[in-house]
Amino acid sequence: MSTLKNIINSLAVFAAMLILIGCAADPIKPWSITFEKAPDIKLPANARFSVYMSPEQLTKKIYHLEEGIIIGGAALTVFERIFEEALPYPHSKRPQLIAKVTAYSDMQRDSRTKRAEVRVSLFYGNGQFVGEFNASGKTSSGVGIDPIALRNAYVLAFQDIANQMLANEKLSLQFRKGFGEELASATNPTVGGDEVTKASPQD
Repeated sequence: MSTLKNIINSLAVFAAMLILIGCAADPIKPWSITFEKAPDIKLPANARFSVYMSPEQLTKKIYHLEEGIIIGGAALTVFERIFEEALPYPHSKRPQLIAKVTAYSDMQRDSRTKRAEVRVSLFYGNGQFVGEFNASGKTSSGVGIDPIALRNAYVLAFQDIANQMLANEKLSLQFRKGFGEELASATNPTVGGDEVTKASPQD
């Protein structure tokens, strides 16, 4: 957890330096992220939400950037806005919802446009499959390899997925009435074929 925060802080410092010279993307602020929801849904929901990424996803890179860390940070930036607890697995204790994240991007040195594609396979903590959500995000930057623009593209994609979750018939009912403890599991669940264990590289 501390490693993830340190890298995110380093990215913020790097972004500030680029912004000062007027060429990089401005990072999306967490408090500026809004959602499409019914008026009677109150956010953040009282639920424990966990983001799971496979070792291959978490350690992936694009050019010199730690893309897996950028993906995980973008996911938490969004989901922290709709759940009272949103943490990378295994730091969430007995989560009621687990999102298995698969993502990839398109960022070329000679292009201003940065694109991100995200798929979230959502499970209850007890292992029951909820649904699959897909979204894309697109941003632009005057810098060819801009980690903040890439992060922004992922934030927009996760924002879209959060809106899909809020509109989902089953989940919208639980957003209103609550996510019960029966959805959590006392043991490490299996998520889409991956056994989620304490050996997660997000430690």
